[in-house]
Amino acid sequence: MRPDDRRWIKRNFALRPYEAARQWLALNSDQPVTIREAAQIAGYSPSHFTRAFTESYGESPRDYLARLRIEKAVRLLAGSKISVQEAATEVGFGSLPTFCNRFKALTGQTPAEFQRAALAHSRETGQPANPVIPTCLSGSFSPPKISKPE
Repeated sequence: MRPDDRRWIKRNFALRPYEAARQWLALNSDQPVTIREAAQIAGYSPSHFTRAFTESYGESPRDYLARLRIEKAVRLLAGSKISVQEAATEVGFGSLPTFCNRFKALTGQTPAEFQRAALAHSRETGQPANPVIPTCLSGSFSPPKISKPE
């Protein structure tokens, strides 16, 4: 666990353990973080944390982290001519093939296809491409399930 994480945990002690770890993942999504570190923040073993996180939020911590990173990459790629490799690195992916596979799985397009389409849209309409709709507005947001105390 990183020294700054201990301070973050102390300031956020009122959060449920899974929510504290979830927020920590969101704040550090562009860093090389591990599920073990997130589990330590929640105070559980990695396997118990993964199981409980998945039950509470409907996606695994790994999928949650990947989704956050892809959402950031979408904004980067749509708004600039940054290379796919630079976007992958900036959002926290250490491997370009993993980034491309995750990107395509979540968006249906490769990062390069997505960027070409976004830039073409900007040229045709004169408007910046803004493909991201916050999940709370798109109707796909659902609050976490409340798990029974163990």
